[in-house]
Amino acid sequence: MKTTKLSSRQADWVLIPATQEEIRHVSELARRRVKQRAGMAAAISLLPAPGIDILADFNIFAQMLTEINHLFGLTPEQIARLPGQQAQLLQAGIAASGILAGKLLTRELLMQWLQRHSGKLLLRHSSKWAPLAGSLIAGALGYAMLHRLGMQHVQACAALAQDALKWPLKDL
Repeated sequence: MKTTKLSSRQADWVLIPATQEEIRHVSELARRRVKQRAGMAAAISLLPAPGIDILADFNIFAQMLTEINHLFGLTPEQIARLPGQQAQLLQAGIAASGILAGKLLTRELLMQWLQRHSGKLLLRHSSKWAPLAGSLIAGALGYAMLHRLGMQHVQACAALAQDALKWPLKDL
């Protein structure tokens, strides 16, 4: 299925995928974005300056989650545009699943992420001190970490979209 680039105004109106085919298409598009973002993190890790990669990871991770949420129609703005019952069911589904969707990515949420993954970040950061091998290890760890987290988020969003297909909606 061919994708077209939407203007920012059109993109604001993206809704939750409404069919199995749309969910598969959006999931595939989101997985491609995850791979791109993880590759960016790995490339930045190859820079020999310690500390830059951690800041970049925060930024890339936040952008990646925002993009995935947008593709699935799960940003706060998109949810606010849904009819009452659908928005309430979606908010309940997000709360029950615990995914980072339907809310603004704040410093607190990113700090929770840092606490959960601080061991990997420390290992990655400390590997920078070994010349070439350290940078390669840091790049591989950066890719693996963001790739895994991104794919988990895509799966959670797809599962939520699957659940949304089953919801009985009276006011639509």
